[in-house]
Amino acid sequence: MKPCDFLKVSNPRGFALLGVIALMVLVGLFSAVGASLVASSLGAQTHQMDSLRALALAEAGKEWFLEELRGDTDWSDQTAKTRSFGGGSFEIAVLSASVDNLRFRATGVQPSGFTGQDIRRQLTLEARRGMSPFFNFSFFQGQDSGDLTIQSSQLTGDLWSRGTIIGSSDSFFNGVIYVPTGEEAQGAGVSMKVKIVGPPYPELPIFDPAEHRTKMNGFDALLNANSSRISKSISSGTYTVSGVQNFSSFRTTGAVTITGSGTIVVRGDVLLNTALTGPLRVSPSPGGKITIIAGGTISVGNSANPPAGFNGLFHEISGVTLYSAARNSSTNRIYIAGPATKLSDSELYSRRYIRFQDTGSARNFVFVDEKADGINNAMELVLTRSDIAPQSFNGNVLISLARGARAFMAAGQSASLTLNLSNSLVYANGTSSRCYLQDVRGDFTPVLCSSFSIVRRVLLNNQRGFYQFYSSPLRPFAGFQKYVWTLEPERQGY
Repeated sequence: MKPCDFLKVSNPRGFALLGVIALMVLVGLFSAVGASLVASSLGAQTHQMDSLRALALAEAGKEWFLEELRGDTDWSDQTAKTRSFGGGSFEIAVLSASVDNLRFRATGVQPSGFTGQDIRRQLTLEARRGMSPFFNFSFFQGQDSGDLTIQSSQLTGDLWSRGTIIGSSDSFFNGVIYVPTGEEAQGAGVSMKVKIVGPPYPELPIFDPAEHRTKMNGFDALLNANSSRISKSISSGTYTVSGVQNFSSFRTTGAVTITGSGTIVVRGDVLLNTALTGPLRVSPSPGGKITIIAGGTISVGNSANPPAGFNGLFHEISGVTLYSAARNSSTNRIYIAGPATKLSDSELYSRRYIRFQDTGSARNFVFVDEKADGINNAMELVLTRSDIAPQSFNGNVLISLARGARAFMAAGQSASLTLNLSNSLVYANGTSSRCYLQDVRGDFTPVLCSSFSIVRRVLLNNQRGFYQFYSSPLRPFAGFQKYVWTLEPERQGY
């Protein structure tokens, strides 16, 4: 025999049969693996759907139990509960309870058609009996017992007034109206749920001005130390601020850029491109800060700007602090004007008066303190021109402790030319202060005032919303033990 004869096949047909059998075995193996993978994938999808159903059952259990709590005057004796619902069930476990506070867990239970075991998802929440958080309110009239009259308006969010709420026939409300014992909500426009509340009555949230007054007192100290007789005027180019720079007056005209990091202290007025000249740019250098302090008025832009043929923003002020001590006359103020003037990411402080006219702003903190004489003590956001687009205030915290009927005023030109307030907070709580709103619209902007003088053609959507750019400077108000609300739930599943 030759050395390799044992490799020869004497029956080729038998060898082919062996090959077919081997191939069939391999095909069967691959089919089994494929079927296993498909079954596994289908099982994962089924498990995911069952998990979502279990979460929906937990949500249903949460809502059912909260409705139970709303009808119970004493939560301390609440116990565990189980209910069947929607092909599954939910379980309520009470983790801790007192008369007005309860922590509970809602578990959704969904039988699994794939594994034969229950899928469970959980929500853990804390319920409190009390007023809805202030940022759920469209309007909150916190002190004055006078009537709150709302005309030609659409409000989504809760309402509170110490007096009667009167809605016109062309007004629409979506939320809960709260009024005290002896008062009512009336008018053809009132069709929402009304809750009569006994004392103690809620007060406005608490705003502590101490931090801001300390800052303003520091600005005043710099003014008192300024004896400069230099009048500064800049007509073009770049002006770099550094350290503390003292002047008797400060003015810019033409194409001017102010940058750097430091403080400009002016005994008199600061006039920044108040004529139709420019453009003006004010912004600190990276990591820097610009503060402009005036004993008199700070005026930026012109209500008539931009000049003909100029498109875009004419004056841009960003990342600065402006302060007016209003010490020279009762007309001293901070005045920001013009549809092409935009102020953003800044802080404004005034002892007397701040006015935005025919302009908008974004992400600013604006504060007017209380002036003892009450003359021109106001914060105003107004449109006076009918030939411009609606102007927007977005992400602003607007705090007025001013006195009188214009403690806070927001007014557009008409129902079609509105002033837009969104993601902001309006808070006015000075002596005899009132809020005036007309031709205003916006989203997620609670308006909290001692009292309202006019609410006309206002469209606010404020249900479950709040401004996005600042944390709240307010502490919760007291009283109002009639409403159930919950903290954000913790979500768990297994």
